[in-house]
Amino acid sequence: MSRTHPAAPLEGADLAAAPDVQVVTQALTGHQLAAREIVRRYQRPVFNLIVRMVEDAGTAEDLAQETFVKVFRSLQTFDV
Repeated sequence: MSRTHPAAPLEGADLAAAPDVQVVTQALTGHQLAAREIVRRYQRPVFNLIVRMVEDAGTAEDLAQETFVKVFRSLQTFDV
């Protein structure tokens, strides 16, 4: 899939079934549902990892949110 000629945005079940690279490519074009899909896929594993590290759910929630902010700010560096 080329960044210069993105495919039509996927929706619903198609987006949920799409491979990560396709979801990231669509998120890079500003597709909000694709960005939400990234969070949906990874929020639980990211939170679980962080909560095991810091042993505090509130702190883990804050750190997980910061993690996703950093991910989306640097998404354009993802090598698709």
